[in-house]
Amino acid sequence: EFLVTAPTGDETFTAGQTVTVTYSSAATAPVSVVVVLRSEDGTSTRLARTNQADASGSLSVTLPESLAAGTY
Repeated sequence: EFLVTAPTGDETFTAGQTVTVTYSSAATAPVSVVVVLRSEDGTSTRLARTNQADASGSLSVTLPESLAAGTY
């Protein structure tokens, strides 16, 4: 089981802003974490990836300056 604990989905962010994604996992070994931003129309943008993250932790990602306004 892998759970994103923040952001929760009720936040408003702006292009260029750095966001901390916090997660927890029941895994006992390092995990691979990929942060993907998905728009309402299904378009995806990969923001970050790490292959040897702690089973629980956080990742800071910066939203692209070119990010169009909308709901993601």
